[in-house]
Amino acid sequence: MSLKTTILQYALPLLPKYSFTRDTLSLALQQIRSVEQPLAPSRAVSRDFAHTSQLDSIGRENIIDTLFGTGTTSPAKALVESWQVEGLKSVDSGHDRASLTERLERRLEYSSGVGEHLVEAYALLSAPGSTPSVPVPRSVLDHLPRFDFPPLYQPPGTASTSSHARLDPPATSRVGAASEWDSITLLDKLESLTGGRIPFLRFNPLGPLGYAWDIADHALRIDETRSGQTRGMMNEPTGAGPEWYTSRMSIALAYLAAESQLLQPQASHPVAIEDAAHHLSAAKRALRTHLKRYDGAREIVQSSESGLKDVGSMLEFFGRGMIGLLRSRGL
Repeated sequence: MSLKTTILQYALPLLPKYSFTRDTLSLALQQIRSVEQPLAPSRAVSRDFAHTSQLDSIGRENIIDTLFGTGTTSPAKALVESWQVEGLKSVDSGHDRASLTERLERRLEYSSGVGEHLVEAYALLSAPGSTPSVPVPRSVLDHLPRFDFPPLYQPPGTASTSSHARLDPPATSRVGAASEWDSITLLDKLESLTGGRIPFLRFNPLGPLGYAWDIADHALRIDETRSGQTRGMMNEPTGAGPEWYTSRMSIALAYLAAESQLLQPQASHPVAIEDAAHHLSAAKRALRTHLKRYDGAREIVQSSESGLKDVGSMLEFFGRGMIGLLRSRGL
């Protein structure tokens, strides 16, 4: 087991208290001591990294930078991804006969375990992996203050080249480079804040949808494997077809709508436990409601397919009868 995997395993139990942050990974690295502890790494990893508990804060931060990336977003996203993979184990019910609703309810219970920090997980799911940027066009922006703009109002009889129409720096700025106009400009402030680059802020709305898609796919795959059905209602092969995508998208949206109940603000301690239980109950009720609607829509579609199948069989029977009649007449 690698050190990165070990740190993530130590960090998962810390999520309800410390959330999806870089500091959680640093604290997990600090807690790696011996193989006797819960979630301890293998003996080989313990020998190699037994000194991690003795590292100072700078040493731990360097290890986090090496394994998870610099900054705060990349390490936190790695923690969210590990939490997602661990959450799929609560959906995987290959050893029991739980229904689809029960499996998804277990996944809701797993999400409620992190409490109010679930909001931060959704924020990290929506955050882009990287933020593109472009250099500040200094050569172009340097000329902007020297552009001449016509005045908004020019009284009659005044010269057209009014001093108010020109945005040149004041005369004192031409005396020396140490003047306030030359030393601190708006462009200099922009470069100091952005590091000489203009970032393009992005938002990834497909992040939460992909998160719910994995849960729906994992849950539905168990039903498909259990049923052993290889042909659909219209005798079409089952697989990655329209029905396959539609069912997963429907379950994913139903799960997202239900889990949104867990994103509601919670009261402070000691009412937080009762408040979290209330949100979980509301999420389960919403999940059952959405799944009932999904089952109703699915029954309508299956009834339509069954009707189309009957119509097709009747047309096939009528066509064969007409062909036989024409052949019997020698036509």
